[in-house]
Amino acid sequence: MPVSFAWDMAQQWLPEQTRPFQVTAERGTIWQGEVQFKYMYFEGSAAWILRPWQLFSSGEWIDLHLQSVDGELLGQGGYADGAVSVSGLMSLDLQALRPILSQHRIDLGGELMVNDLLLAIDPLTRRPVAASGFARWEGGPVSYPLGRKRQSADMPPLLGELGLRGDSVELAVSDEISRQNVMLLRVTPDGYVELQVRRRLLDLAAAPWSQRGQPDDVVFKIKQPLKM
Repeated sequence: MPVSFAWDMAQQWLPEQTRPFQVTAERGTIWQGEVQFKYMYFEGSAAWILRPWQLFSSGEWIDLHLQSVDGELLGQGGYADGAVSVSGLMSLDLQALRPILSQHRIDLGGELMVNDLLLAIDPLTRRPVAASGFARWEGGPVSYPLGRKRQSADMPPLLGELGLRGDSVELAVSDEISRQNVMLLRVTPDGYVELQVRRRLLDLAAAPWSQRGQPDDVVFKIKQPLKM
């Protein structure tokens, strides 16, 4: 079945006003195809290869390739041991996020690399059963609001490690040189995202802060519901 024909049928059930993305072109078939899309500030292409017979052998049944001028994602999807899994790697120039970050008066760039990403979810409970992966941001100039003023810094490279603690998915961020934790991002099973920033991150940015306390002290913490 051609992708164009399948997409015309799908649009009858997915009105444009309810979709978070826009498809601008299609080619190929539903088994091996490609679409051009727009999503928020991003424009790019998504290509895939489907192998549904692999479901019977608990293998990877879809290959996915997302690409834009700012980055690339190579991924696979599979089903094994009763869980749906996705794995892959990604590269992204953070300048692509500038329209979003500028709303919060934050400016940063540099390349973000993600390797050995793996996330597996139990489809019955919708709970994660596995999460792992490694990320590296190359560092560089950063500016952000601090009270009524604007703070600038030249940040060193940061590393991120994805893991599973209980039913929560956590991303621990550390300084590449000292390997000490500077930040923690946690997604909880009740649908909340929690961010913790340690004083060590402010020290790396040479931001003004009270000399009291220790580098591991949490100086900023926020918890918000995850919006899909």
